[in-house]
Amino acid sequence: MTDRERQVLTLLADGPSNLVIARRLGIAERTVKAHLTSLMRKRAFKRASKQPWSPTCTVKACLLEKCP
Repeated sequence: MTDRERQVLTLLADGPSNLVIARRLGIAERTVKAHLTSLMRKRAFKRASKQPWSPTCTVKACLLEKCP
């Protein structure tokens, strides 16, 4: 996980919209979406032998790379 992906994910834990996250980080909303997509792909790839990315995966668990 890149530093920026970690920043986006950490802010996401507080519940703001992608637009709010973008404004806080000084990036485009589209860039926030790209970081989230990248995170989902990475998690799905790592978990391919078990389960794909799950909506039940909590932000804290993903930060610790311990998604169920």
